[in-house]
Amino acid sequence: MFTSLSRAFWCTVFAVFFVAVSAPAAHAQDTGAMAGVVVDSETGDPMPGTNVAVVGTSTGTSTDLNGRYKLTGLAPGQYDLVFSFIGYQQKTVTGVEVNAGETTTLDIALSSETKQLEQVTVTAAVAQNTEAGLLRERQKSAAMSNAISAEAIGQTGAGSAADAMKKVTGASVVGGKYVVVRGLGGRYSNTQLNGVDLPSSDPETNSVQFDLFPAGMLKNVTTIKTFTPDRPGNFSGGLVNIATKDFPTELNVKFSTSVKVNPQVHFTDDFVKYPGGSLDWLGYGSGDRAMPGVLAGLAPNQIPDGPAFVNGSGEAAQYDAISKAFNNTMGPSAGYAPVDMGYSFTAGNQLGLFGRDLGYVFSLSYDRSSSYYDAGRTGRYTIVSRSGEKALDDIIALDDEQGTSEATVGALANVSYKVTSNHEFGVNLFYTNTGTSTTRFQRGTWTEIGAQDQLVNRTLLYNERSVFSTQVRGKSYFPSLNDALIEWQAARAKTTQEDPDRRFFASVDRAGPGGHEAFNQGLREPSRIFRNMDETKYSAQLDVAVPFTLLTRKSEIKAGGAYSTSDRFFGERGFSFNRPDPQANLQFNGDAASYFSDPNQGLVGTDANGNPIWGLTINDQTSPFSDYTGDRTIQAGYAMVDLQLTDALRFIGGARLETTEITVQATPDSIGQIDTEDILPSLNLVYALREDMNLRAAATRTLARPTFREIAPYPSFSFIQGEIRIGNPSLRRTLITNLDLRWEWFRRPGEVLAFSVYYKDMDQPIEKAFIGSSSNTGSQLTWKNVEQAEVYGAEVEARTRLDYIHAALDHFTFGANASFTESQISVPCLEFAPNGTTCLRGELAFRQANNQPGTRDLQGQSPFLVNLDLSYDNPQTGTSGGLFFNIFGERLAVVSAGTTPDVYEQPRPQLDFTFSQRLLDSWSVSFEASNLLNSAYEQTYSFNNRSVVYQRYQAGRSFSLGFTYEPY
Repeated sequence: MFTSLSRAFWCTVFAVFFVAVSAPAAHAQDTGAMAGVVVDSETGDPMPGTNVAVVGTSTGTSTDLNGRYKLTGLAPGQYDLVFSFIGYQQKTVTGVEVNAGETTTLDIALSSETKQLEQVTVTAAVAQNTEAGLLRERQKSAAMSNAISAEAIGQTGAGSAADAMKKVTGASVVGGKYVVVRGLGGRYSNTQLNGVDLPSSDPETNSVQFDLFPAGMLKNVTTIKTFTPDRPGNFSGGLVNIATKDFPTELNVKFSTSVKVNPQVHFTDDFVKYPGGSLDWLGYGSGDRAMPGVLAGLAPNQIPDGPAFVNGSGEAAQYDAISKAFNNTMGPSAGYAPVDMGYSFTAGNQLGLFGRDLGYVFSLSYDRSSSYYDAGRTGRYTIVSRSGEKALDDIIALDDEQGTSEATVGALANVSYKVTSNHEFGVNLFYTNTGTSTTRFQRGTWTEIGAQDQLVNRTLLYNERSVFSTQVRGKSYFPSLNDALIEWQAARAKTTQEDPDRRFFASVDRAGPGGHEAFNQGLREPSRIFRNMDETKYSAQLDVAVPFTLLTRKSEIKAGGAYSTSDRFFGERGFSFNRPDPQANLQFNGDAASYFSDPNQGLVGTDANGNPIWGLTINDQTSPFSDYTGDRTIQAGYAMVDLQLTDALRFIGGARLETTEITVQATPDSIGQIDTEDILPSLNLVYALREDMNLRAAATRTLARPTFREIAPYPSFSFIQGEIRIGNPSLRRTLITNLDLRWEWFRRPGEVLAFSVYYKDMDQPIEKAFIGSSSNTGSQLTWKNVEQAEVYGAEVEARTRLDYIHAALDHFTFGANASFTESQISVPCLEFAPNGTTCLRGELAFRQANNQPGTRDLQGQSPFLVNLDLSYDNPQTGTSGGLFFNIFGERLAVVSAGTTPDVYEQPRPQLDFTFSQRLLDSWSVSFEASNLLNSAYEQTYSFNNRSVVYQRYQAGRSFSLGFTYEPY
């Protein structure tokens, strides 16, 4: 069901769509145009106010705040252009070709004046490609960074920002959506959308889910790896900025469609699923799964705990209606999965409005996909003592089958208006919504039941996530104030997650007498749970940069402030079924559909005395701690300088003051709070060994904050992991000292060779700590500050064209990046001890007696990550393609309790192939083959040189065919 917020957004989207398709082209078809960007050759900064003149004519213009210029209404032919700015060498570019109905792109770099005040004349060259432009920006940036452009994202066949991040040096993706940078994820990374912090749409973590951002809407994704005071201080691994498409210099319209098949998913009639909602295909399935009105209108204490608590015929009638409120689907069915498909539309242009330039870009996308495996394996094990020796015994061994269907819709509207040549204002609207239906069926052995008996688990889940971001921004350039530049932005970002009607039903199939058991089998009773989370974040930021001259060299002082406030609400309502009255004579034969059918629910009859006979009835399991609210306010101010000390040495330093106020409340007596004030210093040095080679060093202090969920003092059950999670209101923030060193060589445009080393020391890091377990509910865990952690590693990156080997390889490019990371963290006693009492008696003594280590790896950290690619791109023929390989090292996936070994995710090499070919002038066709190796996703326990399965499955190979139409 669409919310009023969604309706308002879509009205705005379609209004922009009308403008996009009805606006006239920015140029007549019998004339052409020239456009580009002018930057400072030393710093790479855009140069607003640069004069651009066409030699021999009166035609001319000046660049805007972003250094952009555009000359329109030019007759076809060749032109000479002159670029001039006070204090810089004048540059003349000859032989610029202009064609009718086209815009020629020409980017220019101006150099500071020399003593001779020479004029420079060059011949027009082909415009730089996007990837080369990003590398140029990286070369001149104040911080160490890595980035991937829209061009590279398209070449890799990435479908979302999550897929794109797999190709970034030092980054890995966990669970298909969460990004880990340099082995640090979640709280140690920060994610921005167009420079504005994003709240997480996951109630359990602080991580932004990158699969929410369709690739077709991305301009680039940049990962900042060292802190500077003008950026938020809450990251250590990386600050990832997702930049959406900006408006083009001319009319651009693009439509793409694709279809994808996976033989393992689409060529079988055994795909497990369950009946969903009428809008599942759009990703809006939560409305049809909403809590029944008769239940939503009642508080937990208004629902009887069972038939024994029902008094009178009136209450019995009400309880009968309550017990019959749910639909009867509690198990999976088999069928076919729909073929994967995707559509995207983008339109952008510049047009005149009140004598000024108005630029816009508008984009819509839709994607639907499915995944399925039927030969998976799930295992749970425990450490036991046998004859004085420790051994690993299995608890659960299940065959595992899972089907998932996902639909995503997204929209983007970006408008920018030049109030004057020195003042620009913009608005960015971004919306995405993803709905995921998951059906899981497991069957196998369990030590709590007979050796010949079978445990059967049925899990039906639906998850709907959305992000709606509204940003307004402005930029003003003041030549009279020493060329001061003021930038500001304000934003509202709302994220939501709905988990409606999550269903769990476990039963036992007895080999002998007893048949099938749906209740009292040692597991949770059949359950239905409703969860919802929404978080709204308001933020504002102001930056003032004033250039000045130090020893005849251009430098800059910068200061500003930021404010953000977030409000979160999380609610959970849980219900379970009561065992039916024996007189109801309800027989469970192993078929969930028939057992939970309408005739078996609620009041099913009366006995000889007229007393009611109850079948399946509802019990409200909602805890007083099930809901929580959270408030977070972050205020910051900073000052920094960017000094060009010598021709080669650049100093960037300063400090940021951040205050943190976090309050999480579950009940009036259960409150978690954090109130701190931190000064975060930053020192970055850049030494230009030569014009195309840098040596960088950085020493910084950053922090990591606990999430709302980790502070919230309430228990929750995880259907997939089988854990009870309890928040810790006593958590504190983590302070991190970062040291970085990098050498980088930008040999030619679009090429790079770099080597980095880094070290991080964490004070009071936060880790999961187990506090007990039971056979019924699995492990019980909380979060705890541990004493200390260290992370250190190295990264290497290379990208080069292969024409230096032979001229015939001119269109081939080879890329490789690898990172190697080691980490160690102090292990809390609760993690390895059998219970908390043991820890209280003496942690050191317990460690010594049981030969327990004092440290382990950070969760989610891979010892190595490797990306390799070989790509081909021929602009003349319109042919491109590539092979892309990725692999990560064994990484800690699940930190287990003291009686169970830790779980490690095993390396999973992945090989993908992409190919595209331009057809005629406006069409292109593409083909992609993904996961060609079909490597198994595998998590294992390891104990005494024995490796056993925690979870294992194969996703299958996918093949996609797509078409793109670009009439302009």
